[in-house]
Amino acid sequence: MTVFKISDGKRIDVSINSDVCLYRAPEGMAGIDIYAHKAPSGTMYYYTYAWSTTHPPVYSIITPAEVQDLLIGRASLPVYGRLTDDEVKLAEQHFPGIFK
Repeated sequence: MTVFKISDGKRIDVSINSDVCLYRAPEGMAGIDIYAHKAPSGTMYYYTYAWSTTHPPVYSIITPAEVQDLLIGRASLPVYGRLTDDEVKLAEQHFPGIFK
């Protein structure tokens, strides 16, 4: 579990094992996965999990607008790294109309 402190001093406990994975990078040497975390208050937080076979993972909180930009970019890839059908459905659940 990783803990973020956000601007209002609140603490957010995130976990790649229990949060919703909106995008999982293809297996390889390195990648950036995108997750959604629902706080007990009901507020949604989004974060990236940058992983590598040679460096420790790095977590970063990102805005909903940044998530949408990343997902739209992944959806437009030709094949490698493109969103799966399940990831497209999750993106549309979190951001209705994202691909229109």
